[in-house]
Amino acid sequence: MSNKKFLIFTNLFPYFNDTQGGSFITNRLMILKSLNIDFNVYVLIPDDTYFVKLIKKYSGKKIYDNKKNNLELNGINYNYIKIHRNLLNVIKERTIREKIFLQYSNYILKILYDQIKNQNYNLIIAHGMYEPPAGLIAKIFSKKLNIPYVVICQGSYINYKMQLSPELYKDVFENAAKVIFVSNVLLNKAKLFGYSGSNSIVITNWMEPDLLKLLDREKINRELELNKEVIGFDGCLKIIKSLYVLVTEEYQKRLNMDVLYIIRFKKFLGHNSMIVFSQIVSSLLRICLEKLMYYRNIVKMICSSDKRYYIVWRGL
Repeated sequence: MSNKKFLIFTNLFPYFNDTQGGSFITNRLMILKSLNIDFNVYVLIPDDTYFVKLIKKYSGKKIYDNKKNNLELNGINYNYIKIHRNLLNVIKERTIREKIFLQYSNYILKILYDQIKNQNYNLIIAHGMYEPPAGLIAKIFSKKLNIPYVVICQGSYINYKMQLSPELYKDVFENAAKVIFVSNVLLNKAKLFGYSGSNSIVITNWMEPDLLKLLDREKINRELELNKEVIGFDGCLKIIKSLYVLVTEEYQKRLNMDVLYIIRFKKFLGHNSMIVFSQIVSSLLRICLEKLMYYRNIVKMICSSDKRYYIVWRGL
């Protein structure tokens, strides 16, 4: 066993009814485990009141079962740290964000510090800067335990959340030992909000060569009955993902080929499949209308057993 031991806080995580959630962190933790690095993982999970859950249900947001205290997946134990949220807390998260997030973070320090103070951690890792920001909690524990922390940032934290609390983000980033971004684009955007970038590092999204590899192209085309070039998309139906670029006439002309699009995306709104499906359709229609695409080009939509949805799309 390595003499390294990490304390990990995360806004990304799997759950008992969505084990695909947080696959990004799960894969990274499995790598740490394979390197014989010891670690403890603490998940920041909302403990919402009934009224807040009701609002989230009708807005299509994920609702968690607060009776669960942990989940073990692939030999990794995720410990859930529940943060009480009533309607007033939700309002504060949108009006006095820094103050309420600091309140949440100090609460977590209070309930967790005695459990971990003698664990001899070498490093704190924060996956995410959501609500409350794992990076802020890491900073507070770092000061208390006198050990360094690093923050790992993905798209939504920088694209959506940093603009709402730029001073908080800058403070967390500048005091970290390292801030890891998944692309230069995200790093440069963070700099637009005042982050110096002096302690940054870019580790681009990667693929697992044992899972993703070149296959026999002709064989696949025959099996799937594909007679066109294929462009695949795997992600959320969000404007920032720029899916609309792939299906514009201008882009296709630049490719100079007849195209079949297979668009694959995870269920990401609520638990009720009908609500999810209608939200996905409305999201796609919104993109179509905003970018003047044609809904008639959708050939079919398929719900698969792995809780992902597929759209097969004709070229324009």
